[in-house]
Amino acid sequence: MKYFHLIASIIVSLVTAERVIHLNSDNFDAVVDGTRNVFVKFEASWCGPCKRIAPILDQVARESFPNLNGDTVLAAIDADAEEEIGERFGIEAFPTIKLFLKGRPHEEAIDFTGERSAKNIAAFIKHYINLNLASLPEDIKNESPAVPLTKILEDLARVGPRARNNELVTNYNLFMSGAFDKSLN
Repeated sequence: MKYFHLIASIIVSLVTAERVIHLNSDNFDAVVDGTRNVFVKFEASWCGPCKRIAPILDQVARESFPNLNGDTVLAAIDADAEEEIGERFGIEAFPTIKLFLKGRPHEEAIDFTGERSAKNIAAFIKHYINLNLASLPEDIKNESPAVPLTKILEDLARVGPRARNNELVTNYNLFMSGAFDKSLN
């Protein structure tokens, strides 16, 4: 029953053409398990800015990361309703947006604090994916995110203190300010 919610959320996303996966405490660790890049919006049902950014994230998902079984997916979780997840990741305001990179522990998630436009969100995700790929070992770099369903359904809970990776945040801010070459492959 625990993994029914994961399968149901993927099916709903496919049927409705929605490309942002809806997470909850039953499927969070199965989706954010280190086998893919996951851009997560921690939201609350009553939050106006959370509602305003939803169509922007859906646009980014459709245009830049359309494959739900791909190497990068966008997701959202009601961290107000799922208090344990919100506390686990130190969520104190809504929306809080984090990028969990493939092959990296949850503690290295990168906070998105830039302008909430489709262009900036897509550039942020691609920038950090490219930085991450350059530093990953070959066996993780080449691992397919389309893993067997049993692997996706494993509960790989990772707990620990949340830490901001200041070097990555600094690089992102430099990138967005134009100090880096903004052309992304």
